[in-house]
Amino acid sequence: PKTYLIKTDDFSEVWALSVYTTMRNGMVIPAESEPDAPLTRDINLQIELTGPAIKQMLDAKLHPLYPQQHGVSEYRNQFNPESNDCQKSLDPENGFDYTYYQRLCLYGDTKLDQVEKIAINLKPFNRRLQAVTWLPAEDLCAIKSTPCLRSVHIRQLSDLTYEIIFDWRSRDLYKAFQMNLAGLVYFVHTRINAARAKLGLDPLRCVKVVDKTDFAHVYEDDWTEALRVVVLAQTYNERVFG
Repeated sequence: PKTYLIKTDDFSEVWALSVYTTMRNGMVIPAESEPDAPLTRDINLQIELTGPAIKQMLDAKLHPLYPQQHGVSEYRNQFNPESNDCQKSLDPENGFDYTYYQRLCLYGDTKLDQVEKIAINLKPFNRRLQAVTWLPAEDLCAIKSTPCLRSVHIRQLSDLTYEIIFDWRSRDLYKAFQMNLAGLVYFVHTRINAARAKLGLDPLRCVKVVDKTDFAHVYEDDWTEALRVVVLAQTYNERVFG
């Protein structure tokens, strides 16, 4: 699969461009090694979001053709330990092999809250503050579901600004992309500034989100609907590099 870079300041546009690029140029390969595995169109993708796109993610402004128009509030609640949605998702009887809240905020045997620790240790230009989801002893070669998100790297850029870098091993671009970012960016942003408020510090403003996916894909069952995502050729040429 080819590698592509998309740079834009519009959250809806980046989803449309990602789907368009995958449908136009993605390699057709099976999702897994099993004989009955579904086909996917697959690319390697890096996205840079700045400007108005940050507020659009925080406000959950979704593309009108994005298939998951409902459920952002419930998804965000999975990161709030006081919500019923979070408690349900943590209950093994509800069928979740993992949740991102569990992996980011209750990590490993020590139940380390990685996001809280990052939030209280932020200072300009520190490159070491990243939260990871992967538990190699559990996830490597596992039969059960394993996290698509690998890490969240947060760097403060000035006294009042910061950036987030998400690193994914795999991603369903058509159905999961906007929901993931609308949930995760909101979660990181609110947790950082809640922790800073407790310390008597000024809030930080997110100015850039970078989203890297090793295996970004659209499943065969979604190809027909994905073809409805139409992007003007000149916009494609200006925003996509690869």
